[in-house]
Amino acid sequence: SISRFASLSRMMNHFFSHSLLGMVQNDYPDLYVVFSGGDDLFFIGPWDEVLRFSLKIRSSFGEFAADNPDLTLSAGIGVFNPPLPIRDLARRTDTLLESSKHFRTDKGEKDAVTVFEDTVDWETYRRLLEIGEWLSEQVEAEQLNTAFLHRILHYGRQARLVESGEVRAAIYRSHLSYDLARNIEKKVRPEVYEKLNGWLISDDFRQHSSIPLHYALYLNRT
Repeated sequence: SISRFASLSRMMNHFFSHSLLGMVQNDYPDLYVVFSGGDDLFFIGPWDEVLRFSLKIRSSFGEFAADNPDLTLSAGIGVFNPPLPIRDLARRTDTLLESSKHFRTDKGEKDAVTVFEDTVDWETYRRLLEIGEWLSEQVEAEQLNTAFLHRILHYGRQARLVESGEVRAAIYRSHLSYDLARNIEKKVRPEVYEKLNGWLISDDFRQHSSIPLHYALYLNRT
């Protein structure tokens, strides 16, 4: 009914205009909210805080919506150089948001996030960030290095080409195996190699390597 629709609209506006603003002020003071109202939110800030806050938004929205599958949240997250004007930043991020709005799986539609060249559902996004954190920890522990992460970023792009039907790109598998045998297998702790190798042969790597690798590489920029 019209009254129920109006009530939902008011509740959505309260969530984006008040609840989220309170979270920013209390827990994420380095974020700057450009706009928040209706069912939209646009904010800027340190890239790592933006990624973490996006997960908090989705979690809070799920609680607000009582995990109703008909209420979805789509997000586009861009990482840009500081001098980029806000209007250009907004235009490019809006393109990312459109990718999330057109996301489809057998589980449903929308309810996705686009970042680091990929669009995934929120649960996959959470899992990929955890992988990125683990990769970053191995760099800090000097088990892996950023040169290797850059190489497997390339292998991951080749893997996605194979997934899309470009058979010639499958040569990456031989290059990856050689790289692991020469540079990693005998030089890291056994448990690190086992977990890394498990990820490199998984669907997550073949389909979604971009998010965790970019996340780990940005965390270890010098």
